[in-house]
Amino acid sequence: MAEKIEITISCPKCNFSQTKNIYKSINASTDGEIKDLILNRELFTFTCDNCDHKALIDYDFLYHDPENKVMIYFLKDYDEKEDNLYRNIPKPSEDYKMRIVKSASDLIEKIKIFDMGFDDRVIELCKLFYLGNMRETNPEFITDHIYYDTDKNLVNSVFVFMNKEGKPAVAGLDKDFYNQVFKMYEERIIKREKSSFEIIDKTWAESFINKK
Repeated sequence: MAEKIEITISCPKCNFSQTKNIYKSINASTDGEIKDLILNRELFTFTCDNCDHKALIDYDFLYHDPENKVMIYFLKDYDEKEDNLYRNIPKPSEDYKMRIVKSASDLIEKIKIFDMGFDDRVIELCKLFYLGNMRETNPEFITDHIYYDTDKNLVNSVFVFMNKEGKPAVAGLDKDFYNQVFKMYEERIIKREKSSFEIIDKTWAESFINKK
């Protein structure tokens, strides 16, 4: 069951103060409606009661999906070098995946990855290969960042490339290629798996590739 608290927020436009419920933890199995609010970003949207101004707000909370055996901590100001807490929290069971993300976009991406039955570590490795292919086949497109996404029916998976001007390019995720990458690195992935929360992102993937 979701755990929530009430906070006071001042509108950045008119300075009007009002209260808003925010969630400290969410269980995807029992809080399906709240999960939908995450995916459509409404959970992170503040609407002023006085002037109707809308603004995005980020706050820390734990997303727990018992069905997929996933825990994701959204910690917007997380500093891995100073972490003496989250990296020492043990897994509920060995097959759990425990992640830390620092943005709502990263949280949404992780949820979609796990809902589709993919391993986020393999997805991050696939991104590197897709980025390399994009540079070779479309050198005029300078990628600023890349993220995983799905269609509304959770059928098709894609990688979305964004340049600094905010223009997208899309490439479908080849599941056969995903499986090849998984088989290629499965043993090393298992050896490097941590027993608590960790960040799995581009930096992790690059470090993984460079360490033989």
